[in-house]
Amino acid sequence: MNNQGHALCGIAGAIYPLTYVSNQTDPIHGALAAIACLAGSLAPDALEIPIPIKKDKKTIGHRRLLRHRGWTHITIVWITLFLLSSLAISGALTYSINSWLLASTVGFTFGGILHVLGDMPNTHKVPLFTPWDGYCLNLFKSGRYQKSQAILILLGSWLLVHNNIFPDALLTNS
Repeated sequence: MNNQGHALCGIAGAIYPLTYVSNQTDPIHGALAAIACLAGSLAPDALEIPIPIKKDKKTIGHRRLLRHRGWTHITIVWITLFLLSSLAISGALTYSINSWLLASTVGFTFGGILHVLGDMPNTHKVPLFTPWDGYCLNLFKSGRYQKSQAILILLGSWLLVHNNIFPDALLTNS
């Protein structure tokens, strides 16, 4: 998936952190979480730190400081950070962290999860626990069916919200 596809998925999935954080705090915090979701959906690739390759003072390409789909794409890290920040903003975990920081972290990490989900259907592996393991669904080449994936993410996010499937609800309903 390219940046446009990841951005579409970040926008499509923003309803989830928007609703969750708004329910825990207020709509302004929820809006911040939604904006952070878009940023988070672009983050795994941006955090690889592109470095321009120059020839005769002209940029001819980019290389990455970190390998693509390596450290920045580890699925369990994004999920863990999302769950911890979600439980902290709900009060289920007692941390004295600024609510604005928590709201943005909830949205940002949910966007990171959406990024990884967007990369999963194609032919290149996405790390699960370490940069050296990985999984892929091998359904199609990267960059294809991005709008369809965004629609599926919108539908999935809406279903999660509609059915009240949030981290703190899962903790209290067990």
